[in-house]
Amino acid sequence: MALPHLQLEVVGDERFDLPVQGLELICDVFVRTARLSSPWHDGFHFVHAGSGSLTHLCQFIAPPLPAVSAAAPRASGARHMTALLASQVAGITSIGLLTHERAASVYEAGRLTWSEIL
Repeated sequence: MALPHLQLEVVGDERFDLPVQGLELICDVFVRTARLSSPWHDGFHFVHAGSGSLTHLCQFIAPPLPAVSAAAPRASGARHMTALLASQVAGITSIGLLTHERAASVYEAGRLTWSEIL
Protein backbone atom coordinates (compact mmCIF):
# COMPACT_ATOMS: atom_id res chain seq x y z
CA MET A 1 0.00 0.00 0.00
CA ALA A 2 1.32 3.44 -0.90
CA LEU A 3 -0.34 5.16 2.05
CA PRO A 4 2.14 5.92 4.84
CA HIS A 5 0.78 4.89 8.22
CA LEU A 6 1.90 4.34 11.81
CA GLN A 7 0.28 2.47 14.69
CA LEU A 8 -1.07 4.85 17.34
CA GLU A 9 -0.17 3.96 20.91
CA VAL A 10 -3.07 2.23 22.63
CA VAL A 11 -3.06 1.90 26.41
CA GLY A 12 -5.33 -0.66 28.04
CA ASP A 13 -5.98 -4.34 28.49
CA GLU A 14 -8.26 -5.02 25.52
CA ARG A 15 -6.48 -6.60 22.56
CA PHE A 16 -7.61 -7.77 19.15
CA ASP A 17 -6.15 -10.62 17.11
CA LEU A 18 -5.74 -9.38 13.57
CA PRO A 19 -6.68 -10.05 10.87
CA VAL A 20 -10.38 -10.32 11.64
CA GLN A 21 -12.44 -12.03 8.95
CA GLY A 22 -16.17 -12.01 8.43
CA LEU A 23 -18.58 -9.10 8.39
CA GLU A 24 -20.21 -9.90 11.75
CA LEU A 25 -16.86 -10.21 13.54
CA ILE A 26 -15.54 -7.00 11.96
CA CYS A 27 -18.73 -5.14 12.92
CA ASP A 28 -18.31 -6.44 16.48
CA VAL A 29 -14.77 -5.03 16.60
CA PHE A 30 -15.97 -1.70 15.23
CA VAL A 31 -18.77 -1.49 17.82
CA ARG A 32 -16.34 -2.33 20.63
CA THR A 33 -13.72 0.19 19.45
CA ALA A 34 -16.10 3.04 18.51
CA ARG A 35 -16.98 4.03 22.07
CA LEU A 36 -15.27 7.24 23.18
CA SER A 37 -14.27 5.34 26.32
CA SER A 38 -12.38 2.77 24.23
CA PRO A 39 -8.65 3.39 23.84
CA TRP A 40 -9.04 1.94 20.32
CA HIS A 41 -11.46 4.61 19.02
CA ASP A 42 -8.87 6.95 17.52
CA GLY A 43 -7.20 6.75 14.13
CA PHE A 44 -8.14 4.85 11.00
CA HIS A 45 -8.89 1.12 10.76
CA PHE A 46 -8.03 -0.78 7.56
CA VAL A 47 -10.20 -3.36 5.81
CA HIS A 48 -8.53 -5.11 2.87
CA ALA A 49 -10.81 -4.72 -0.15
CA GLY A 50 -9.85 -8.08 -1.68
CA SER A 51 -10.15 -10.35 1.34
CA GLY A 52 -12.62 -8.28 3.34
CA SER A 53 -10.39 -8.72 6.41
CA LEU A 54 -9.83 -6.11 9.10
CA THR A 55 -6.04 -5.83 9.04
CA HIS A 56 -5.09 -2.75 11.09
CA LEU A 57 -6.59 -0.76 13.97
CA CYS A 58 -5.83 2.78 15.20
CA GLN A 59 -3.56 3.93 12.42
CA PHE A 60 -2.26 7.45 11.91
CA ILE A 61 -2.25 7.96 8.14
CA ALA A 62 -0.28 10.54 6.19
CA PRO A 63 -1.62 10.93 2.66
CA PRO A 64 0.50 12.98 0.26
CA LEU A 65 -0.46 16.63 -0.05
CA PRO A 66 -1.45 17.94 -3.50
CA ALA A 67 0.17 20.99 -5.02
CA VAL A 68 -1.60 24.05 -3.62
CA SER A 69 -3.86 25.67 -6.18
CA ALA A 70 -7.33 27.12 -6.49
CA ALA A 71 -8.49 23.63 -7.51
CA ALA A 72 -7.00 21.94 -4.43
CA PRO A 73 -9.52 19.64 -2.72
CA ARG A 74 -11.48 21.02 0.20
CA ALA A 75 -13.04 19.32 3.20
CA SER A 76 -14.02 20.60 6.62
CA GLY A 77 -12.01 19.22 9.51
CA ALA A 78 -8.77 17.29 9.72
CA ARG A 79 -10.33 13.81 9.59
CA HIS A 80 -12.40 14.65 6.54
CA MET A 81 -9.44 16.22 4.72
CA THR A 82 -7.30 13.20 5.60
CA ALA A 83 -9.99 10.84 4.28
CA LEU A 84 -10.42 12.86 1.09
CA LEU A 85 -6.67 12.91 0.37
CA ALA A 86 -6.14 9.27 1.34
CA SER A 87 -8.95 8.20 -1.01
CA GLN A 88 -6.78 9.46 -3.89
CA VAL A 89 -3.86 7.14 -3.05
CA ALA A 90 -3.27 4.19 -5.40
CA GLY A 91 -4.67 1.00 -3.91
CA ILE A 92 -7.26 2.74 -1.71
CA THR A 93 -10.82 2.03 -2.86
CA SER A 94 -12.64 4.15 -0.29
CA ILE A 95 -12.35 5.78 3.12
CA GLY A 96 -15.27 5.80 5.53
CA LEU A 97 -15.71 8.01 8.59
CA LEU A 98 -18.16 7.51 11.43
CA THR A 99 -18.36 10.05 14.24
CA HIS A 100 -19.68 9.52 17.75
CA GLU A 101 -22.62 11.72 16.64
CA ARG A 102 -23.42 8.93 14.13
CA ALA A 103 -22.51 11.03 11.08
CA ALA A 104 -21.17 8.74 8.35
CA SER A 105 -19.21 9.82 5.27
CA VAL A 106 -17.51 7.93 2.46
CA TYR A 107 -14.77 9.32 0.21
CA GLU A 108 -13.75 7.74 -3.08
CA ALA A 109 -11.21 9.03 -5.61
CA GLY A 110 -10.95 12.39 -3.85
CA ARG A 111 -14.69 13.04 -3.64
CA LEU A 112 -17.33 12.78 -0.94
CA THR A 113 -19.62 10.11 -2.39
CA TRP A 114 -21.97 9.49 0.53
CA SER A 115 -22.90 11.30 3.75
CA GLU A 116 -25.72 10.54 6.17
CA ILE A 117 -26.70 10.75 9.83
CA LEU A 118 -27.40 7.18 10.96
